[in-house]
Amino acid sequence: MKNKTIYLLLFHGSARTGALQSASAFTDMLAKHSGKSVKACFLRGQSPDLEGAINQSIVEGYTRIRVIQLFLLPGAHVNEDIPDIIEKFRHSDLDLEVLPCLVELEEFAQMLQILMNRHE
Repeated sequence: MKNKTIYLLLFHGSARTGALQSASAFTDMLAKHSGKSVKACFLRGQSPDLEGAINQSIVEGYTRIRVIQLFLLPGAHVNEDIPDIIEKFRHSDLDLEVLPCLVELEEFAQMLQILMNRHE
């Protein structure tokens, strides 16, 4: 496998069909524009969940996994639930990193500034 890195977009999850379709469309768009391996996963209520997506990525031969948590604030999911899942993989040879939540990213603030400038 030429590209051994996969990016897992971690959504909260929703029972609404439209939300799932939006997550899938966004993931496909990001993969297309970035040229990188990108898959969606969910914290709750949808499949694949985060643990399942990590396991599937390992089966597919990925050795570097970057989890992009699409959570706005560092609440209980970011500080407790996600780290608890990631801890299960810490004793393996897997190169696994969880990127910061959105408000901790300067790029997120820059994106909002661009959006605000477009709508002045």
